[in-house]
Amino acid sequence: MAISAQVSCASFPIPNVKLYAEIPFEDGSEAAFVETKTGRTGIIQTESWQEFRPYMLMIHIDDWAEIKKTILKACRGNKKLCKDKVQTIDESVRHLDAIIKKVFKP
Repeated sequence: MAISAQVSCASFPIPNVKLYAEIPFEDGSEAAFVETKTGRTGIIQTESWQEFRPYMLMIHIDDWAEIKKTILKACRGNKKLCKDKVQTIDESVRHLDAIIKKVFKP
C-alpha cells in the first residue's frame, strides 16, 4: 500500500473529497462535512442526507487515520513531486466537531 500511495501522491494531485459526520436528530438525521483539501465545511439537510446516505461508504475513524498516515508518509518522502498540502486527520475531525458543536449549542 505504501508503494501505491507513494506513486499516486507523486503522480496525481490529492483529491478534494468530503468527509461526513452524521448528526442524529429525532425528526431526521443531517450531516456535517469538511472537504479534505480546501477545508470548506457545511451541513447537508435531512432530505438530501436521506438520499445520499444509502450510497455512503463508512469507515472507522482509526482506519481512516491509518490510510491518511500512509498517504502523508508517501508525500513527505516525495516533497518535490507532491504539489498539494495534505491536512491531518485531526484537522478534518476538528472541523466536523466544530460544526456539530454549533448545531447542538444550547
